[in-house]
Amino acid sequence: MESTIEWSYDLLTDDERNVFTCAGVFAGSFALDSLETVCRGAGVSRSEVISLLSSLVDKSLIGVSHGMDTRYRLLETVRAFARTKLSASPFRQKVEGAHTHWALGFASEANSHIFGAERETWMRRIADSFDDLRAVLERCRDHADSVTGLGLLTAMEPFLVEVGDHEGFLTTTAVVDGASWLERLVGAGEVPPAVLAPMLSIRGFLLMLQGNDVAATAVLEQSIDLFELCGDAIGRAPAELYLAMAVWEDQQRTHDLLLSAIAAFDHSDKPPWQLWMSLFYFNLWDLQHGNHAEAAPFAQRLGLLGKESGDAITKAHASEVFGLRSHFSDDADNARQHLLEAVRNYRQASFTVTCFGHCLDHVSMWTLHHGDTEQAVLLLGSAEAHRRDHVGAPAPAADRLWHDSAKNTARERLGATTFERRLDEGRHLEPDRAGDLATAVLLAPASAADGTVLIS
Repeated sequence: MESTIEWSYDLLTDDERNVFTCAGVFAGSFALDSLETVCRGAGVSRSEVISLLSSLVDKSLIGVSHGMDTRYRLLETVRAFARTKLSASPFRQKVEGAHTHWALGFASEANSHIFGAERETWMRRIADSFDDLRAVLERCRDHADSVTGLGLLTAMEPFLVEVGDHEGFLTTTAVVDGASWLERLVGAGEVPPAVLAPMLSIRGFLLMLQGNDVAATAVLEQSIDLFELCGDAIGRAPAELYLAMAVWEDQQRTHDLLLSAIAAFDHSDKPPWQLWMSLFYFNLWDLQHGNHAEAAPFAQRLGLLGKESGDAITKAHASEVFGLRSHFSDDADNARQHLLEAVRNYRQASFTVTCFGHCLDHVSMWTLHHGDTEQAVLLLGSAEAHRRDHVGAPAPAADRLWHDSAKNTARERLGATTFERRLDEGRHLEPDRAGDLATAVLLAPASAADGTVLIS
């Protein structure tokens, strides 16, 4: 096989060889614009790449697939050959540098689109490009380039936990990968405080998602201290949000951290996903511990963000908040409609985000109050499975109180045996079936339940 590839390579023009060799830097499939970027490292102009690439496709050295996006790929044996040529070429460092430059630009662009109207398009592109993002991280580690590697992870933050299951890539893999890469890159070379601070923020977030609130708190507090050292009051906002979620049982501290984060995000040019997370969790805090009035303007802002972004996930969170506020105001019909809208929006996002777990919890609360207790338990079991599959851990502290309260209420009504049996059945529901069940119980005629779901 190698001799055949060598023979084909020898027949190429010099420019075709350069483009072919540059393609060897990719670990997975790639788009035309990605190849155009890396070919600049070999002195091939952007305008020349398309015709040279087409020639290589015609000669069966590079494959092409025409789906939602046109992607190119080298067979493993062909890629290995191309990488050997790249390793021996005088432009290897420039091509690898261009590959890193592409990865940083791609991750930053994806960061700004992942919670928007083009979410599904970018989720697919992220999944298609994840092998190359990992390859750049490996190169940064091997070259002790912690600053570049950690900068890439900063841009990757939102899709370390929201990639979902696209072509077999599960979010729990990204969470574990993210935590592992942070540790390896921090240890690979000297890291200045301005770079380390956001990395610790992400590390704390991943620890919190994995249920390690104590470790998350320590890491996030260190992140905030470093932001203060750097004089970056706006940059510390994500760490404040994540710390609030980790210390949720400290009511006043959670309240103050969330308000501080919201104020900082208002002056930030970052993509708005962390702002709406702050608005969402402040509403949850207010419903659990407040007077249900302080967060009302924030609920309206969250709804406006959903409308402006066109993002299904933002709209789902807004609908959840409106549903919960209606539920605690004893407005069952409005609560039902808002929660239905939340489930519809999560369905639009293919149930791929971790947040669908707390939506199932909130629907189960409504169901306990207005519907069938056994169906509510099925939803609780599915919520646990969803979190297990996506982050490999139970509900974080900010969601745990709602989940545990609903479980306690259901266990008291059904008895331990029936409760555990139905909970286990729920843990085997696929997300689509859980979404169908949530929709069905919300559309069913309301029935009187023997008690209410109390959050205390």
